[in-house]
Amino acid sequence: MLEAARRQSFQSYERFWKDLAKERPNAFTSDGALHQVGGVGHPWQDPVEVDCVKYADDDYHNHPMEKAWFDLVRSRDAPPNEWPDFEEQWEARSAFTARERVTHFARADSWQLVLQIESDSEVGPWTLEGCLYVCIRKSDLAERRFDRCWTISQCT
Repeated sequence: MLEAARRQSFQSYERFWKDLAKERPNAFTSDGALHQVGGVGHPWQDPVEVDCVKYADDDYHNHPMEKAWFDLVRSRDAPPNEWPDFEEQWEARSAFTARERVTHFARADSWQLVLQIESDSEVGPWTLEGCLYVCIRKSDLAERRFDRCWTISQCT
């Protein structure tokens, strides 16, 4: 049952990329990697504009809730499922993450993709599988302030 679900998921994924290759024949290399200047990114995970809001605008890793969670994880010797208060801590962090995610999505339209480079043999082996995205705030783009771009990396 699980194997059939995986096969169907892979076929859907493969169909998506084949359809995209038909729509944009000049965007793909001979290896099938997608590179583009501008436009809308094709992310491997969350939309890259959301990641830009999360890390560039909000400095997410320095948020007190995130820092507290990772300090807690680093301070424990046992795996999380053996902590007496794991469920409570995890639920608090999950609620925080869900609230933040909504605000990140709401503000993502203030960012614009500038460049997308997917890993392939023609570009060079900078990673096994993944994509680099260069994004800029739309206000900075209007002022041509490319020194304010952010680079986001996503991979499997």
